[in-house]
Amino acid sequence: MRFLAGSYGARVVRRCPAPAGVPLFFPVVNTWSTDGALPVLPRAEGAAALDDVPLGLTEIATPTPFEVSGPRFNPVTGRRGALPVRVWGLWSRTAGLEPGAHVVTISGGDGDGFVLDVRYELDVA
Repeated sequence: MRFLAGSYGARVVRRCPAPAGVPLFFPVVNTWSTDGALPVLPRAEGAAALDDVPLGLTEIATPTPFEVSGPRFNPVTGRRGALPVRVWGLWSRTAGLEPGAHVVTISGGDGDGFVLDVRYELDVA
């Protein structure tokens, strides 16, 4: 399984290769918390599609914190080193893709003004 990233609210178009036969997993809308509370966005909504065919969404939450590590000034924890986080979000995935050109679209929002629109133009080989 390979991970596709969302965005921090901007319209993004990404062109990249992807391996044939490998599922893709990605956030549609997600959030995290480092203060101990499980962050839930009750008004969040979103959609995902592969080659204009809608994909299902799954709510994923981690009530038990897990450690996230990153470099200094990383966008998740804001600091270098490990920090326990809880996450909540709407996620989607594809089955393994056949070789050729494919497009994954991701759109959503938190219901309070944050929106995202991501397009992946994939060359699957």
